[in-house]
Amino acid sequence: VTDDIDRATKLFTDDCVYVLSPGGYTFRGARAFAMFAKTWGGERTHDKTHKINITKWFSDDENLCIEYTHGFNSLFGLPIKIKNATTICLVFHTRDGKFDSLHEYIDTGGVLKSLLASIILGIMVWWIKMKLSKNSSTK
Repeated sequence: VTDDIDRATKLFTDDCVYVLSPGGYTFRGARAFAMFAKTWGGERTHDKTHKINITKWFSDDENLCIEYTHGFNSLFGLPIKIKNATTICLVFHTRDGKFDSLHEYIDTGGVLKSLLASIILGIMVWWIKMKLSKNSSTK
């Protein structure tokens, strides 16, 4: 029902690169990836009807590609229920048994939705990078 970000983060190398599109926003390192995933993923919940549905996947020796539709039953604490909010494609690259890069492509479905998604993602990325910067300066 909820994302297990801590468990997933252990599958990534410490120097992984995560690129989010639209926008081409880049996070470097497992810590930055985890903070983004926990912040973004923490804003939604799932249930048996409103969930992630894998539609296609394939892999080879170094790459894994997963396409899925994403639904949720709450967003930002509000009871917003959407079965198939968007289609997402994840492209992973592996090194030494862990993921060293992840490119996430979000289908924003048209110009207006794309613009809105870019603005929302831009604000979220800016906020997370500010948190990362603040955490780094206090250590």
